Amino acid sequence: MRRILTFNAVLRASARDLASVGVPLALLIALTRSTEVQGAIPLAHFTVVMALLAVAAGGMAAILAHLVGRLAADSRAVWLSIALALDTLGAVPAATIHATFAQAETAVSTARLFAHAAVVVLLGFAAWAPPLPHYWRGWWLSVLGLVLILLVGGVSSGFPGTALAIVNAAPVGLGLAVAGPLAGFAVALAGWLRGNVAVSVIGLGCAILMLAPVGGPGAGDGPVAEFGFTYPSIQLFGMLLALAGLVQLVRRALWAVDSSRVEKQKELLVARQDLVRAAERDHELRNGLAGLAGAAHLFKSPVLGEDAPVLSSAVAAELSRLDTLLEVSDGYPRGVSQVYPVLPVLRQHVALRRSVGMDIRVDAELGLCALGAPGTLAQVLTNVLTNCAKHAPGSPVRIQASKGEDIVRIRISDFGSGVRPGAEELVFEVGVRGERSQGDGLGLHISRRLLEPEGGRIFMRPSQPHEPGCTVVVELQAAVADRPMLPRAAMADLS
Repeated sequence: MRRILTFNAVLRASARDLASVGVPLALLIALTRSTEVQGAIPLAHFTVVMALLAVAAGGMAAILAHLVGRLAADSRAVWLSIALALDTLGAVPAATIHATFAQAETAVSTARLFAHAAVVVLLGFAAWAPPLPHYWRGWWLSVLGLVLILLVGGVSSGFPGTALAIVNAAPVGLGLAVAGPLAGFAVALAGWLRGNVAVSVIGLGCAILMLAPVGGPGAGDGPVAEFGFTYPSIQLFGMLLALAGLVQLVRRALWAVDSSRVEKQKELLVARQDLVRAAERDHELRNGLAGLAGAAHLFKSPVLGEDAPVLSSAVAAELSRLDTLLEVSDGYPRGVSQVYPVLPVLRQHVALRRSVGMDIRVDAELGLCALGAPGTLAQVLTNVLTNCAKHAPGSPVRIQASKGEDIVRIRISDFGSGVRPGAEELVFEVGVRGERSQGDGLGLHISRRLLEPEGGRIFMRPSQPHEPGCTVVVELQAAVADRPMLPRAAMADLS
């Protein structure tokens, strides 16, 4: 629901802006009137100065309103910018010329009347705030309005009698004199209903702009001229009040743009993280499917040999791991930490790799148990063995597993070209890969991220001149096996 401000809040804001604008203006008028009484500054000169100040303030107000309209996509601000531009460049100069050059009375009075009427209509649109068609632009509507004002003034010069009759018609003057302030108050009311004090202040300023008579006294005439309140003085006061409200709107719009930019940056960061996670999950799925491809081919053969039971359990375990990988959102399945035997996991992956023709062998101590999730070790082995197949094709691969003091150490070695000296840690960064590699540079990075929460680690042994190839070491937290809690197949590996 729209928040409706209390009348006291609007009065406080308006009083603050009226005081900040009115007090300096009143001091300027008092100083000018005192010098004019002494004969130093004629009232006509003072009128021109006030008109110039009003034009300057109106120009700034129109620009700020246009800026708010662009920043906040606010149609009300766009209509206000057009109204302020026409009032600034049409009505104020016309009023000043009307008072200074009597011979141009017909053209100037007609142009002033038309500008005043156009501003009233535009303020009505600002109160209503209808959206502008996408092909309309506020600046060229302002230019179009100024051109029309000049055309009306030029045409009226050819028909002075008719033009003066329209300008001096009492219903026309009375109608605009009433409609002008009402249009300004309508803008203030729209701001009040929307909970926007700045728009209410702008509406009050526009209402003051429209207080000056249209066809009556000129810039230096009228019953208030003796007090220094000429038409440009009233115009300047209203423009400054509207300008004060527009400054608040610009600050609010800039704050909204900055907040939106921060939110977009957060959304972009989340999108990048999701993209990285999707790429990592895709990487793991491809590696797992590559290991299953050879097993699927061998299942067509009636005789699988001694690896048949292990291969069958390996396929089942790998399919279960891939299914879990599809269910998680970040590509990092977090299994329940448990004590599990290491050798069955190693044998399953050896069987999978043998099924695709890899020369691979495992040499492990019996009774090795680790604390963690067996799926983590399976995923790490998949990544490391996939790297062996990519970077050392045809090379034998040897897996050695042994127990230290409180760790289980697994070494995976190939006899390929290895990595260049000094790059043993760099290969664990995201996107780092060999010059001829077609991979994504994610496998080792993912493996390290998987092992760290379980207290494990993975690293690459520095290459030695007399030891060709590459050796990756995986360390897991060692655990003591609880035989009653282990499956029967796992207990067989402990014997």
